[in-house]
Amino acid sequence: MKRLMFFLGLAALLLSCSEQPRGILSEQKMANIIYDVTLASNCMMTRGYMPHNDSLKKKNFEYVLQKYHVSPAEFDSSAVWYSQHTVKYEHVYTLVITKFQVLQKDLNAEKFKDKEVVRTKIDTINLWSMPRDFHIKPSKVPLLKNQSRNKIPFRIEGSQLNLGDKLLMTFLLNVSSADKATKQRMWIKVHYFPDKTDSLVSYIKNDGKWRKYSLIFPLSSTQKVKYVEGAILDCTLAKGKQHADVDSIRFVHISYPTPKIIPKKIVKHKPWYWPF
Repeated sequence: MKRLMFFLGLAALLLSCSEQPRGILSEQKMANIIYDVTLASNCMMTRGYMPHNDSLKKKNFEYVLQKYHVSPAEFDSSAVWYSQHTVKYEHVYTLVITKFQVLQKDLNAEKFKDKEVVRTKIDTINLWSMPRDFHIKPSKVPLLKNQSRNKIPFRIEGSQLNLGDKLLMTFLLNVSSADKATKQRMWIKVHYFPDKTDSLVSYIKNDGKWRKYSLIFPLSSTQKVKYVEGAILDCTLAKGKQHADVDSIRFVHISYPTPKIIPKKIVKHKPWYWPF
């Protein structure tokens, strides 16, 4: 009987030693806290913060404890208890190592790579806010609101544009043979951040014939646009008579569902006669 009582007491003692006391964090919660604190510390170092920056370390540690609703005293007492129970401690660090292995696998698979916004349809948005027609006549009468001296400039802010958009401008133009402006042309210039530019220019004939012009200009898919400037009608010198008509101006930017490789160009269509 005494021997039986001895073995029962020994079993109870061993059982009590193996049980985790109340108030001690579970192995999984300890592993989660150690993992998050270690990850935060490594992120600090990759961002250039010195490893001995104690104030940042303390803030990271406090944030992680708040995340898991654990007080510093609870964590400290749990850390002491686990340090005295090496088998349990090994279990915790096995869980931590497993979590880092999973993270490495996800990083290798680019699981956290930013996903591009997929457009499901072609979006066409108007950019032209000025009049759609201009009439430049050889007259001494003061110019009307939609008239110009052989110069029709425009400017579009980059905030209206997306990466990889295509700019499309079309208009009808007739420059009279009596027009004396020199080197008449249309042009467009895109200004990218920080200081890159891209441009396109086409010279215009003054033969009194209507022509349709189509400007196609794909934007960079990697650099943001500061602004776009240009002129439907421009010239080097505008002395003497100026006589030109511009009609049906259309200027849009097009966003495609998938990237398209489109060359920039200005197309001059064959001359034709406007049926007034």
